[in-house]
Amino acid sequence: MTDELTPVVPEISEEEKEHQSREERCVPIAMEIVQIMARHNPDLSEGSQEKLVEVYGPIYKEIAELMLEKNLTYGDILWTMKVFMTASYNVNQYVNQRMQENLERAENKLFSVDNMDKVTLQQIDNVLKS
Repeated sequence: MTDELTPVVPEISEEEKEHQSREERCVPIAMEIVQIMARHNPDLSEGSQEKLVEVYGPIYKEIAELMLEKNLTYGDILWTMKVFMTASYNVNQYVNQRMQENLERAENKLFSVDNMDKVTLQQIDNVLKS
């Protein structure tokens, strides 16, 4: 009877162990890359190839030195950059979503409705004329 109550702990596959190990190595490095970018404060406007080299060359050099120092494999580098880009994308999506929600709340308040689908053309015309 006791054997039936003993929890079975599933074994972690080699693939899962490798993923966990890579995550432990690479997530902190991705965070260091964020800090490198912030420290360099690059001009984010688009520009010529020469401008890109001028702006991002020093950033690349510091990131490459970090990756050499940490003895990353090519797979680690790809994974680290994917984590970096995913974090950036998630921040972008979250900010855009919150801004859209705030805009909708402001529109609802402006028109005294709980949903913009209820706004009449006359209400829109009145706001535009005021």
